[in-house]
Amino acid sequence: MKPLFVLLILLGGAAAMSAHAQSPSQTQAPGAAPAAPQHSPTEVVEMLGKRLSLSDEQKSQILPIITERQQKIQAIRNDASLPSQQRMSQVQSIMKDSDAKINALLTPEQQQGYSQIEQGMRRMRPYHQQGSAAQ
Repeated sequence: MKPLFVLLILLGGAAAMSAHAQSPSQTQAPGAAPAAPQHSPTEVVEMLGKRLSLSDEQKSQILPIITERQQKIQAIRNDASLPSQQRMSQVQSIMKDSDAKINALLTPEQQQGYSQIEQGMRRMRPYHQQGSAAQ
């Protein structure tokens, strides 16, 4: 259970909080969730690789998906002109899209494991969105 919790923290921190960690001198946009430690796309893929027993080919296919996801989320989090709810909605859309792309690369067994990871992230989301309406 502890490795799952650690992975959830890594994925959540990597995806939802990348902007703050990559540019600590910048201020957070109003209403943004508190920042968590940043993990590189490579670190996220390695953790997924261990948790889901990914092949090297799968890792190489998932890495650009995670990289793109972090870049898009960072851009949204840096856009102070967007209302908090709109930022949250866009981040959720990016996460859903990248999760679908990742799922398409996984075996049925790996998809089950990834689904558990996603569910854990959803359960933890309210803790990362203090002050936001819970889903």
